[in-house]
Amino acid sequence: MKIFIALFASLFLSIIAHAAEPSPIYPFKVTIDGKVAEIVGDPATAIFAKIADPVPADALLEVEGEPGMIIINVFPTNEAGEVVSGAAPAILMAQDTTKIKLDQTMDKSKIAPGLYLANIVYKSGTSRVMFTVK
Repeated sequence: MKIFIALFASLFLSIIAHAAEPSPIYPFKVTIDGKVAEIVGDPATAIFAKIADPVPADALLEVEGEPGMIIINVFPTNEAGEVVSGAAPAILMAQDTTKIKLDQTMDKSKIAPGLYLANIVYKSGTSRVMFTVK
């Protein structure tokens, strides 16, 4: 009986330890327009987190953590997360912060309405987030 309890406790602690590990595609929390990106489906097979509701083209994007360098590449995409072939990304960069507005692109262009996949590089990780601009 003691062996069974010890094995059960070991299994339980192992599950908790793995649940606490961040997903490789979403290592830090991202919010856009106050909405938190969530992984939809199985985190082991997901390729992006998603903002459920459309956001404005000038929405504020925030990463969870201490101020630092943020680099964001925003690509037009389809529902499967496949980037539109030949599409140039919108690029956003900010230093010593955790926030940037979507309309602060390097070329000063606005992100048009549509579905997008963003690779958000911050600290030592990259979060992949899908969102819709209304």
